[in-house]
Amino acid sequence: MKIDGQGQAEVLTPDELEKLLDNAPCMRSRALFSVMIFSGSRISESLQLRWGAIQESQLIFKKETTKTKTSREILLHNRVINELKTYKEFWTNKYGRGPNSRDYLFVGRFGFTEPLTRQWGDKAWHKAIKGAGLKAGTSTHTPRRSFCTTLHSKNIGLATIASFSGHQSLDQLQTYIS
Repeated sequence: MKIDGQGQAEVLTPDELEKLLDNAPCMRSRALFSVMIFSGSRISESLQLRWGAIQESQLIFKKETTKTKTSREILLHNRVINELKTYKEFWTNKYGRGPNSRDYLFVGRFGFTEPLTRQWGDKAWHKAIKGAGLKAGTSTHTPRRSFCTTLHSKNIGLATIASFSGHQSLDQLQTYIS
C-alpha cells in the first residue's frame, strides 16, 4: 500500500475505477483519468498528449513524452473514444474553437503553450478518490497498476502487456501485477 508517497499504489477493480470516473471533479479530470485507466499510461505522459496523438481508434504516445523514451501506440477502448468525443465538445466550448493537432488535450492555466500540471492531476485524483469513498493507498499510478493487473488476469501475456504499458523489463512489469 502507498503511504505518504512510499510503497506501491493500490490496484482498483474495474467497478472501483468506474466509481472513480463518476466522481471526477470536472470534465477534464474525467477525460484524463479515462485515458490513464484504459491505456495504462503515466499521468505525466497523459498530460503531455496533444490532439494529434489521437488517430481514429489509436492513441500515440511520442517518445519525447515517455519515461522510457520509446513511442507506443494503444488501441483505444470504445469507452475512451466516447469520453474523448464528449471532452472535445467541452474543450471546443471552453476555448471557443476546435482543437488543432498541436494543442494539448489538457491545456494549462496559462494558456495553450503548456499542459496542466501533475500537481493539478494529483489534486483532482484525490478529490475523486475521496468522493468515491475508495480505499487509501491509491495514487495517480493506480490506473497503471490496475491496467496491467487487469490484462494479466485476462491471461494476456507479459510481453503484450509490456508493449501496451511501455515497460522495457518484464521483471519490472511483474512488480505492477498483484
